[in-house]
Amino acid sequence: TDTYSAPIYYADADTPTTTWTYSDCQNLPQLAPVIAGSLTDVPTPAGMVVSQGTDESVAIYQPSTDTYWDFWRAQQDANGNCSACWGGKIEH
Repeated sequence: TDTYSAPIYYADADTPTTTWTYSDCQNLPQLAPVIAGSLTDVPTPAGMVVSQGTDESVAIYQPSTDTYWDFWRAQQDANGNCSACWGGKIEH
């Protein structure tokens, strides 16, 4: 529970949105639509930390838009740019 469970962040309406990039850790022949549509306009909380362990999971929920994002193999570089190998977005 302290290594592979995904931290859940609540993003308020003022949380800045960013476009995440796709990191193809599965060597897929093409970008799957489910992940492609999840990477834009993600409210990314400052100081976000993904789970420890190889899953590197993170979940973000924004009540004001009633939207939930969930990412696997998520990373954030020193400049604050985020990427994920897989994930999805659920609205309403």
